Amino acid sequence: MKNKIISILKKIIDPEIKINIYDLGLIYKIKYNKLVKSIFILMTLTTPNCPLVDKIINKIKYKIKKKIPFIKEINIKLTFNPVWNINMMTDEAKFKLGLF
Repeated sequence: MKNKIISILKKIIDPEIKINIYDLGLIYKIKYNKLVKSIFILMTLTTPNCPLVDKIINKIKYKIKKKIPFIKEINIKLTFNPVWNINMMTDEAKFKLGLF
């Protein structure tokens, strides 16, 4: 299930940076509870003052519910500990942004 969730997250593009939120390193933890059919995601943003936070969170919930319709609950918690930095990105994301 975790791989399916990651696959979904890789299709959600950060509206400002134009890289998917998973490869950007914004996702810190994914937990799936089979018993109650719930998903918990611990994530961060590139900046604490991100004006698009609601848009990103709503898109995550929408895409997961669309692709995994039996999920009853999706909890997303934002954290800024640790604070995001470019070293959290995958090599692919760094390459797309010209950081290599």
